[in-house]
Amino acid sequence: RPYMLMHVGAEPGLMRHFIQGASVADALVITLPWRESLFRDDSWLMERALIARGMGINKLIFAVVEDEALLQTQFQKTVEFVKGQLMQHEITCTVTFIPIIKVSNPDGKGLQSPPWYRGNPLLESLDLIQAPFHSATSASLRVLLLDAHKE
Repeated sequence: RPYMLMHVGAEPGLMRHFIQGASVADALVITLPWRESLFRDDSWLMERALIARGMGINKLIFAVVEDEALLQTQFQKTVEFVKGQLMQHEITCTVTFIPIIKVSNPDGKGLQSPPWYRGNPLLESLDLIQAPFHSATSASLRVLLLDAHKE
């Protein structure tokens, strides 16, 4: 199935582009690196999730990216933190699809999921998203990709 990806960085100056992308997207992929600083400053993460939800995006995918081998404990810590934040901001009660997945890093290492990871890879997760009622079955799934890889 074809996908139309719209990429937006997480910098505050790019909020206008995020809103433009969210206005036409069927799903939102938020990539976040595993790092301790995520747990101290997560305001951008919940802000983007709340805006997307408010604009009618019902499918949120959180993709955890790490330059080195991601350990299961690091991944689980990130999953629990994001789930807790979603519950605290009352996003989980209206979101219908929230997988939190592991993706490979930019240089191609990690294309094979670690042995401990049992979830779907990114493309399979996108394939599971039902086409919205307003688009034909042959239409592209419109996905907004939000990333934050810098401290």
